[in-house]
Amino acid sequence: LFTKGNVVAIEPDPENFSFLKKNKNINGLENLLIHQLAISDFCGSGSLFLNSENRGDHRIYDEDEKRIEIQVKIITLDSLIQTNLISKVDIVKFDTQGADFKVLNGMQKTIHENPNLLIFVEFWPWGLLSAGDDPKLMIDFIKEKKFRIFNAETKKLINLKVLYKMISHNRERDHINLMLKR
Repeated sequence: LFTKGNVVAIEPDPENFSFLKKNKNINGLENLLIHQLAISDFCGSGSLFLNSENRGDHRIYDEDEKRIEIQVKIITLDSLIQTNLISKVDIVKFDTQGADFKVLNGMQKTIHENPNLLIFVEFWPWGLLSAGDDPKLMIDFIKEKKFRIFNAETKKLINLKVLYKMISHNRERDHINLMLKR
């Protein structure tokens, strides 16, 4: 699938990481670099709150849902790129269950140094608020960095009124996958 360049995959949950590692080995993906980390806007350690019913719904913030809590290493994307001596980044894709604005804040150098960067990110106002972030500030950040905002599924440019309407409704299930392109 990816025969040129390198792909970096990040997964904080030990069990999900073991699946990723097995998949890499089974498929002989030599150009796939994998890291057992969480990505955010700081480097250090923190909690990962596991969803026992949905392995794709682990979060780095607590919602008092009585989730199992484990400690994980947390790093910024900028730091990961610098540590791995990655000189150019073409595409970044992440869905961090509401911590997406934190990830964007932790990759400002990457955004600045890669003018043709394409970013795929989930916009989930309810999750952003639950993670302690203001969804309007995420939109402002994207605009400030001169990205145009597309629906990742349809590839159509999004009218910002759609995103602001999602914020005002603030329904738990309302989300959209975005493609950010300059």
